[in-house]
Amino acid sequence: MASHVNLALLSWWQRQRLTTRLVFSSVSLVLALLLLLFALVQGLISQQADRQWAHELHAAERVWRSLLAQESSRLLDSAALLASNHELRRALGRKDLDQMETALALEGERIGAQITAVLDTDLQLQATKPLDAVFLLWLKHTAYPQMARAQNNRTPADAARASPWIDDPDALSQLLRAVAEHGTRDRSRSVLALLGDAPYQFVVAPVLDQENNRIQGWVLMGFALAQSLADQMHTNLDVHVLLFADAAHNPNPPTLVFSTLATPASGLMLEADAAYATYVGKRYAQRKLRLPALGGELHTVLLRSVADAELPFVQLQLWLGGLSLLGLALFAWASARSVRRITAPLATLQQAALALEQGRFDAPLPPSAGFDEVSQLSRGFDAMRQSLAEQQGEIRRLAYRDRLTGLPNRQRFVEAVELALGQQRAGQPPLSVLSLNLDRFKHVNEVMGYAFGDELLRAVAQRLSEAVGKGHLLARLGGDEFGLLLTGSSADQALTQARLILAQLAAGMVLGGQRVDVRASAGLAEGPRDGSDAEALINHAEMAMRQAKRRTAGVLCFVPEHDRSQVADLSLLGAMRDGMVRGELRLYLQPKLPLHGKRALSAEALLRWQHPTEGLIAPARFIPFAEQTGFITELTTWVIEAAAQACAQWKHLGFACPIAVNVSTRDLLDPAFAERVAACLRRHGVDSSQISLEITESALMEDPARALATLQQLAALGLELAIDDYGTGYSSLTYLKQLPVQTLKIDQSFIAQMASDSRDAAIVQSSLELAHQLGLLVVAEGVEDAATLQRLQAWGCDWAQGYHIAKPMPWEQLAPWWAKQPQGT
Repeated sequence: MASHVNLALLSWWQRQRLTTRLVFSSVSLVLALLLLLFALVQGLISQQADRQWAHELHAAERVWRSLLAQESSRLLDSAALLASNHELRRALGRKDLDQMETALALEGERIGAQITAVLDTDLQLQATKPLDAVFLLWLKHTAYPQMARAQNNRTPADAARASPWIDDPDALSQLLRAVAEHGTRDRSRSVLALLGDAPYQFVVAPVLDQENNRIQGWVLMGFALAQSLADQMHTNLDVHVLLFADAAHNPNPPTLVFSTLATPASGLMLEADAAYATYVGKRYAQRKLRLPALGGELHTVLLRSVADAELPFVQLQLWLGGLSLLGLALFAWASARSVRRITAPLATLQQAALALEQGRFDAPLPPSAGFDEVSQLSRGFDAMRQSLAEQQGEIRRLAYRDRLTGLPNRQRFVEAVELALGQQRAGQPPLSVLSLNLDRFKHVNEVMGYAFGDELLRAVAQRLSEAVGKGHLLARLGGDEFGLLLTGSSADQALTQARLILAQLAAGMVLGGQRVDVRASAGLAEGPRDGSDAEALINHAEMAMRQAKRRTAGVLCFVPEHDRSQVADLSLLGAMRDGMVRGELRLYLQPKLPLHGKRALSAEALLRWQHPTEGLIAPARFIPFAEQTGFITELTTWVIEAAAQACAQWKHLGFACPIAVNVSTRDLLDPAFAERVAACLRRHGVDSSQISLEITESALMEDPARALATLQQLAALGLELAIDDYGTGYSSLTYLKQLPVQTLKIDQSFIAQMASDSRDAAIVQSSLELAHQLGLLVVAEGVEDAATLQRLQAWGCDWAQGYHIAKPMPWEQLAPWWAKQPQGT
């Protein structure tokens, strides 16, 4: 119910105007001050009485503690006297139980102790003389319920000598240990304990040997706290004393032990923590003391009667109340007038804040020429409005702009494509998305540094902006990838424009005095045919771009096979790794024969994959993908290892055939590649003359400096090096003469068309002449007929390779095949 009332008040308060709130708050504050004044007057009247009561109760507390201390001192003196008893010490030394019990009984009766006991130095009970039935009952049935079990382990003689109420001689030993642990640290100890709900005071004193002054045992005495102490307090100080026992682990309220009040007043304990208590219609000032005791706590409540006091200032308080109400009314009227002067300008600021909340930053505030705080707030708010307008514009610009190039970013591009798709569905002209990615940009960053790479991206962005022209959206999608939204263009028109853009990029540019050749690959997707939403359309354009980069095709349009091929490629890579582990790769060799001179044989290593379900897989299916993913380095290592192993086995058979292994771009740019090759040759005991390496022109041109360093390391090992697929790259013989190569392989695309195309024949013949002038041997690959072989022989070609000579075969079949060849071959 109270929560509903509070919520209703809060709701009412929130609905009030600021003027009402301020006036109400001010009047409430003044009213609170007046009430406080009345409370202070009342407090001053009773303050002196409170001090007097507190002083008397504090003095009573000191007296009560002093009485307990005196009683403890009396018991300690008695215990010390008993401990010095000559008969007791002699009985303890002789273990005379009867004599010890006699001494204990006499001393206990003399001082009124309820329990006396003697223990040895190991705190084991020797003799005891309890004189209190309450203590016996507690000891037998409450403190040590396990005593009954101990009786079964005692001899009849021991049982006859023991007191009839004792069932466990360790009980008092345990109590003594508790007294020793909770008492003082000197030679005599005293501690309070609760036995059930009855408070006792225990003391323990050492029994000393007269000869060597060493402790030979202990005396324990217990005394029940009596009401006589409380009666003495009440008689001397006119203070009532109530003693409560609060036993440990007892869920019941504390038990009243004794009280000096006329009738039981245990209910007073419930409010003992308060400053006052009421008993039989009478108010008391009270003070509570807590005394620790074994088995719980003792609470002493001291009560002092509070006399009724008349208040002679009632009329004065009435006059003060009337004047206060009059002043409160005048204050409320003045506050309302002052508050309205403040809230009027604030209402204007509220309207401006609502405009800002709605995103309208063009609503200026009325001019404020004052110098008060509200006027300054108004001017500051208007300055904030203008600053927010500027920041909002900057945020929107940064959210949709690439900081490096200044082009729209991917987020802006996605939104533009989505908007264009929506318009296209409404009957607007077709649209296409072009994804363009720079070739070998990572290499530029690694070689020239990231600062140069950033400069190149800015230059490419400028070149693309000029090539694209107005009406189309060019954006940087991330890294070295750019996106182009072509609206109003069909797929054929977009493809033509993409080729023109790539051609303009290929023209190269000069950055920092250095000429840079820029090439790119692009993918094209048409909407909504290739994607009904922006993400799908852009993703398909990027797929087509990756296919174009893989095939070095420049630009390709998206086809559904691209999507499926990517999934297939991922599966192929995993299967290929597993196949290598399972031994599914096969080494094939294609023979090469010399066209002049003595009978000789060499071969080119070719890789085949014997798939368990698809059969023999040609390298054209997995080599390009392996080159893109970097797995080609593992394949190259496997082929070199297999070729060296084959040469090692032939050596034992007396057969020799140098094997040429193709090396990828990644291998050539690896600084550790030469050392891996040398380790393989040493491992199989193969001479370097039995292994040669073939390098493509494109691998050389990727990073000429690093490639030359690797080639020099391989040449230093004694390996023969050859340039493979000559004529398909960008190199020239002028550049190749700087390389440590001995052989040049003319690409089969020229050899195959040599008989039917005079231009290919001219290229082959001129390449032969120039290579020989540079001291290089020439190998023609792709010889398919005798006419081609005869013309190559007539032009002075050194070696030939092709199906006319022999098809690729498993390496195990090469030696038998060579043995069957005529001696004149």
